Amino acid sequence: MRHSILFIYQNKLIFEALSLLLADSLNYHIKGLRFRQNTNFWSLPVMRQYDVIVAEFTVLNEDIFQAIKNGLIAIYEQQLLIITSHLENKISEHLIASGVDGILLTDCSSEDFLHAIEKLCSKDQYFCGRIMQDLVKNGLHQSEASMDGSLTSRELEVLDRIIKGQPNKRIASEFHISESTIKTHRKNIMSKLKAENSITLLYQAFEANFISESEIPLCKICRNRSSLKPSKN
Repeated sequence: MRHSILFIYQNKLIFEALSLLLADSLNYHIKGLRFRQNTNFWSLPVMRQYDVIVAEFTVLNEDIFQAIKNGLIAIYEQQLLIITSHLENKISEHLIASGVDGILLTDCSSEDFLHAIEKLCSKDQYFCGRIMQDLVKNGLHQSEASMDGSLTSRELEVLDRIIKGQPNKRIASEFHISESTIKTHRKNIMSKLKAENSITLLYQAFEANFISESEIPLCKICRNRSSLKPSKN
């Protein structure tokens, strides 16, 4: 199956370099579009013509985040991968909470970029491990209360879909229940695992042995740089 990819870029050299990585593959149709920070940019009709949108920003600050957050309303059917050299404090957590499907830093390897594209084309997620580690340090184990690992069979099924990056609407359709019921399951799961956001949920599920390390959507190099499980000290 041939996938279409739209590159939104600030740095044309990075766009051209990443495009070359995909140029030899017949599986991708690629188009570039320079980023413009205006209220109508993310609503351009061209956005909805592509399966995956790769957005490159030299520095991702609060203003650009707000533009992306508002734009996600218009491109909710597309997979969105963010590539940046620097994320301001808390921005990565806000991006993930808003529905971004992947985040890479510009010094991640070309192999990681190709893997990320493959994942997003398959409606999956992919994140730089350094970003996730920072989120874990900020949010994991802030509460001294122990986890209640007694998830129900339905909660385990919902957890499995959450980890795979499936949205609430899709999970609800699969189980033939309402989206509000899925939201309740998600809330209960996060409460039992003492997770404050989607990233700490992954790590808490890993620590509670509900998922294996291979199921956490990290790039390989980032995973090898440090232990997934944070220090208990």
